[in-house]
Formats: sequence, structure tokens, C-alpha cells
Amino acid sequence: MSTGVQRQHVQVSALGEVEALHVGALMQLLSRRTSIPPQPFVERETYLVRADDESSAAVELSDSQWSNVRRAREQTRLSVHTENGTTYVCADSQYILYLPPSPPSANPTCAVRSVVLMEDLTPAPPTDVGSTLSIDPTTVLSVWPSQVSAHAQHKPNWPALVAGLNWTKNSETLRSGLRYVFVSPDPLVLNELRVYRAEETENANPDADPHRIYVRALSTFRSDVGAHVPKHAQDEAARALQSAQQHVQELQKALDAVVQLRRDA
Repeated sequence: MSTGVQRQHVQVSALGEVEALHVGALMQLLSRRTSIPPQPFVERETYLVRADDESSAAVELSDSQWSNVRRAREQTRLSVHTENGTTYVCADSQYILYLPPSPPSANPTCAVRSVVLMEDLTPAPPTDVGSTLSIDPTTVLSVWPSQVSAHAQHKPNWPALVAGLNWTKNSETLRSGLRYVFVSPDPLVLNELRVYRAEETENANPDADPHRIYVRALSTFRSDVGAHVPKHAQDEAARALQSAQQHVQELQKALDAVVQLRRDA
């Protein structure tokens, strides 16, 4: 990697909820938009906080300079993510750019955020469980995520890494469902949509409804930043952003009769 270049990805996303009785209609709509069969997935996401975050709050918030540092830190969400046998640390920027609405008076329809993925920070031999999912795609939405959680186990030495960073576990969410992939007109953009159930296994939100079925449209592309990123790469990223935005907005319109996808804040 060249000096002065920060590797990162950009995500354009929108999120909604669908009634269980409308899942069949949703799948019919999706089957007409992609010929690629959906694949089952199970993912585990563990959200982290600074180990001394609570104890240092009084001191940091009482000083203007430290208060600014704290606010800046809170704009980045750190998590440990496992899917398909791979565990990585994800730094998710909360400086969300809402795309310009159309028409100008309308509310923004989707969100853009930068994501830095740090892979191979928890090296361990791949496990048999999770390398291939033996889950029936026709029944994956009828089971609790915790029932298939063995397919998304973090690599065993991730707590040592997190402790070395002076962070600690705050909450954890399991998700399981179907992942649809769409052909993209831009080779840099991965367009997908996930239909899933979510279950919070630690520090669960008491208002969370485990029976909800979520739908998330997500378009991801590589977009490095820094003084040494070449002009052609910047132009490619700008075109990729336009393509990703257009795809998500087209999905919002196409699926609106079944599920309303709003900006994923």
C-alpha cells in the first residue's frame, strides 16, 4: 500500500422491515430482479467500547479539549464481525453523508458511510463449522439466529486483540437469513440485499422484537482516501458512488409495495 493512502470502503445502504406474511411476495419480486439464487448467511457482530469509557467520562467531559477527543472517538464504531468463517475488525465511521434528495425538498433516501476493514488480525486455523453453510435456504428465516449461531463463531483469540487495543465487548447481535446478489453495471460495486432476522445475545434492547424480519439494501465499493490516491481512482470512486446510489434507489422504488426501505442511519 502506498504511503499516504488509507484503504477503505464506502457503503450506500437503506433498511426496512417486512411483515412475515409479505416475505413470499418480496422473494417473488427479488427473483425477477436477479437470476442468482439467494444464499443463506449467518453473521455475528460484537460491538466494542473503550474499556475505560465509563470511568473516564467525568474527566473527559469536564475538559474542553478532552471532550472534543471523546466526541471524535464516539463517531467511530468498532466491531468484531464473523461471517463465512472469517473474523475481522471493522471500524465504521458514523460521519454519515446523506445523499442529496430528489427532489431537493424531499428527505434523503439512503446513507453513505466509510468503513475500514482490518482482516487477518485474529489468525487461527479455519474451522469446519462456518466454512460451508449446511442451512436450508427455504427454512433459514423460520429459525432463531441463536439456533444457527455455531456457523458464525469468532476466532478464539479475538478477545486478546481487543484487550490489547484497550477496548471491550459492549453488545452482540446475531443475524441469519438470505443474501441476494445483483449484477452491477459498475465492476467496482457489489450490490446485495439481505432478508434476515436479528437476535441480540448480550445487552439486548428490551424494546427489540425478535419476530421482526429486516430487509437491508447494501452497495459497497472500494474508495481509498489520501493525498497519493491517483486521479483515475478518484474518478472511478465517484462513478461507483453514483452507480451504488442509483441501484439502492431503484430497489427502494421496486420493493416499495412490500417493504419501505429508509436511509440506514
